[in-house]
Amino acid sequence: MLSVVDAYDVACPDLLTVMRGQHDESGFATMRMVAQGIHAYLLTDGSFDSLDNYCWSLSIHNDLRDAIEEVGALVAEPSVAWLLLAHWINSRSGGLGDPELSNALTAQLSRLDRSIVSKAKRTFDRSLGLYGLDDWKSSRLRRLTSLLNRAAG
Repeated sequence: MLSVVDAYDVACPDLLTVMRGQHDESGFATMRMVAQGIHAYLLTDGSFDSLDNYCWSLSIHNDLRDAIEEVGALVAEPSVAWLLLAHWINSRSGGLGDPELSNALTAQLSRLDRSIVSKAKRTFDRSLGLYGLDDWKSSRLRRLTSLLNRAAG
């Protein structure tokens, strides 16, 4: 997987095309890939207005799509929902914790009402909180599989 950090080390004429083609074994872009794609998009293109179009061009899991649509109803511009998602992926428990991504999002997010950020966080926690960063298996399914494997072991 090409990370944002690697983006500057690779001679790639169209980083966003590369990011667009990435997905996990389920066929969907993982949350890590989406957040890194948003970060790369902001670093390479910088056009906030077209961020929404870029993100929808990714292979998006249904639960992520539903959460983005729900958060999108809270904000005036659709691209803001994607910034809120990237912020949530970065700052959630077990998230990316990437200071560069945090810095890239700060200016846009600082303009938002704190109640919108809070509502978005609750929506993402409820809709996506059971999923890890790198696949679309819920943490409940992981725990159950682990327990069953130990019991059968």
